[in-house]
Amino acid sequence: MQELIDLRINLEAWLILGAVTALPAAAIWFYLVRPRPLLPPVRRRLVPWSGFEILAVLFLVLFFWPALAAAVVQHSGFLNWLYGDPIDPVHKNAAAELASDRLIFWTTILAWPEQVATIILVLRLASNTKPYQLGLTTYAAPRNVVAGWLGFAGLTPFVISVHLLMLWVFRSWFHFPAEDHPVLRVVQARPAAVEACMMILMVVVLAPVLEEILFRGMLQPWLARQEWGGQAAVLGSLVITMVVRYAKIQALHRPGATEIAQQMAPFLFILLLAPGLLLLHRLPRNWGFAQKKVSGTLRRSKLPHLLRLESSRHLFLGKARNWLGTPCEGRALYGTALLFAMSHANVWPAPIPLFLLALGLGWLAQRTQSLLGPMIWHALFNGVACVELLLTRS
Repeated sequence: MQELIDLRINLEAWLILGAVTALPAAAIWFYLVRPRPLLPPVRRRLVPWSGFEILAVLFLVLFFWPALAAAVVQHSGFLNWLYGDPIDPVHKNAAAELASDRLIFWTTILAWPEQVATIILVLRLASNTKPYQLGLTTYAAPRNVVAGWLGFAGLTPFVISVHLLMLWVFRSWFHFPAEDHPVLRVVQARPAAVEACMMILMVVVLAPVLEEILFRGMLQPWLARQEWGGQAAVLGSLVITMVVRYAKIQALHRPGATEIAQQMAPFLFILLLAPGLLLLHRLPRNWGFAQKKVSGTLRRSKLPHLLRLESSRHLFLGKARNWLGTPCEGRALYGTALLFAMSHANVWPAPIPLFLLALGLGWLAQRTQSLLGPMIWHALFNGVACVELLLTRS
């Protein structure tokens, strides 16, 4: 079965990358972290930016700069100079699709500096947001680097396994055709050396930095300050899925049941996860009820063993609340993870494992109030794909 072969290669790539980075991570922990605890004390920073600023940033980052960069790349003659084959958007053939993928690739690279600068500068000018309030800080940097590496080492095999399992399920049970990422199609076309270097840079550095600042730096903290933040993120996931899948939905001509099911699957995934917000809404209430009940029991009970039992329960509930955050923070983490996952809905079923990855990234960003750990984790996770491609081609 092809999925088992892919699982072996991906796990080999994870082991190689983990082994190469384990020694630096261990040295950082031994010399710069030990004997202090790995995670810093729980703290929460001020979120001065507003929803209007977020909408302005999203418009500029997701629509304006990519459109402008695409126009510059397309009309400058850069692609013709580099590849020698003009883009033909009319004829739908393999060469035209490859040219379109290359356009997306170079557009992404050209738009990246403007996108990152927009997030930082717009929030700074509009609400005097400091970089550290977005998580761009070197505070406790060694601890955050080690925490990011541990997240990569611990969760990556599970995420990869879920991804390959979902590929097998949708291929074998539902007969969904494979959907490849545009970067993967460019790689399969035997890229030149400069193109391969830029691909590695984009996958390992540019994409993690931009996505962490956008999702875990700007969106998640703001949503965590709103009572309805999680619900807004779920609705936003539906919108972003429609935007990402629009071209594929529009391209359908007399679709059959399989094609319709494949286009509906991302939306059904969102609806399937939406009830999770209800659990996060009720669970903290249960904690509060349990804590009140524990306090009353401790006042009334005179049995030593019962006192110890209730005291242990009270301690556990308090620890759990410290680890998972407030109810609003939990719902914002959940909703932002879904937003992040569905921003990759152009390649189904990638959002399913990416949702699990984003839960870990969001929790680490919330717990440390820094984006350094999530960026390290995200970069190493994407690096597995680069190593896997090298192993496959060799």
